[in-house]
Amino acid sequence: MRCDDADAGSYVPTTGQSSQTACATGTYQALTAQTSCDAADIGSYVSAVGQSTQTACPNGAINHYNRQ
Repeated sequence: MRCDDADAGSYVPTTGQSSQTACATGTYQALTAQTSCDAADIGSYVSAVGQSTQTACPNGAINHYNRQ
């Protein structure tokens, strides 16, 4: 028997879990086998759950806040 790494876009925060958790909107995780997700940077956003990338705001738009 073996344990599998959490997928990119998901995380496993504690030992002994039987499933991974998708990153919430406003957060992402680019790497596998992680225990948390990263907040979107200022000037970027993450609009869906389970994302492995953040998206930069387009020309003419801004985002002043983390976790958007």
